[in-house]
Amino acid sequence: LVVVAVEVEVLGVAVAKSSSSSNNSIYLVVVVVVVVVVVVVVVVVVVIVVVVVVVVVVVVVVVVV
Repeated sequence: LVVVAVEVEVLGVAVAKSSSSSNNSIYLVVVVVVVVVVVVVVVVVVVIVVVVVVVVVVVVVVVVV
């Protein structure tokens, strides 16, 4: 999960460095926004998966018992 964010950040920095100096701040803002969005989405997905797993385990335990 962290690796993805780092890769996105590195890619954005590379793009920012290759562009003109006037556009650097815009690219950096975009990169930060993208990284934040990716992290939030990943966290939400992980939370949903955990909740689903817990619910499934509880249901299985209740049915078995």
